[in-house]
Amino acid sequence: MAPVKYEYETINTQKPRRSTMCLKQCWVILFCVALAAPAAAQFYKYKDREGNVRFTDDLSQVPESQQSGATSYEQSESRPEELPASGKPEESKDAVAKTQEEAKLKQDWLALEEKKKQLDTERKALMDRRAALEKTKNIRKTRTQEFAYNKEVTKLNDELLAFEKRMNEFNAEVESNNQRIKEAEKNRLEQIKPAPPPVD
Repeated sequence: MAPVKYEYETINTQKPRRSTMCLKQCWVILFCVALAAPAAAQFYKYKDREGNVRFTDDLSQVPESQQSGATSYEQSESRPEELPASGKPEESKDAVAKTQEEAKLKQDWLALEEKKKQLDTERKALMDRRAALEKTKNIRKTRTQEFAYNKEVTKLNDELLAFEKRMNEFNAEVESNNQRIKEAEKNRLEQIKPAPPPVD
């Protein structure tokens, strides 16, 4: 008689790990959220030796002679911008003009990028034709073949001159566009300049 094999079902007596892992992750997330909670902060206003108004959150940085007179401020949350009746933030004419100018600059830049791609494709085609002519340079046998070769070379040279002219025009457009971008950036930076601190 053949031996009989018995299969035993093993019973897992350990607690499921999934629930303990989930609990640990919840504690870590809760701890991180508690640390990220906003804290109340104070900052102080004082004048340095040159008379410049300074702000700090460390009272020890304020000179001792001014510590008693240092103005303490509580940090506050800024209120959200109120929307006008139309539901959109009010925009000044300058902001609209600035946005339109930026859109125009971007549109011009994209047009220049497209033109550059076209010029690169044209340059590659001209260089391929030139390489093909170079290969056939010494293969000419008859006068008609030489005449056809010279005619093709002259045609290619004319096309290369026209291409060079278009490249120079393109480079001038790029330079003009770059100058407009620099001017727009300069104007934007001038508008951002901070106002001088008030003198107390």
